[in-house]
Amino acid sequence: MGHRANFIDAKRNGEHLPIFIVLNNKMKELLDIKRFKFYLWVGLAFLLLGLFSNVADHKEEILKRVLNNTWAVSYLTVLNYFLFEYTFPSLSRKKILKSLLLY
Repeated sequence: MGHRANFIDAKRNGEHLPIFIVLNNKMKELLDIKRFKFYLWVGLAFLLLGLFSNVADHKEEILKRVLNNTWAVSYLTVLNYFLFEYTFPSLSRKKILKSLLLY
């Protein structure tokens, strides 16, 4: 089957204007393994730095600190991946300006 552009027509001065166009039916991969490995390495570096800092400063409650650092770095690594790989590249200057003007 050939890929066709799907669109909803809006009439304006007798001409058809496409409102929604699907040019590529292939969905972008949700997880690019090579790029995600980079974020995992950066997350591991931050985890090790945080653990080293906590061992040096707070020896009495090390288990709590290790667990806290582990979940925080894991969460932030996934969040940073989606922000930097999907959210920020899809923003344009016009979208950013419109969103800032709404506030």
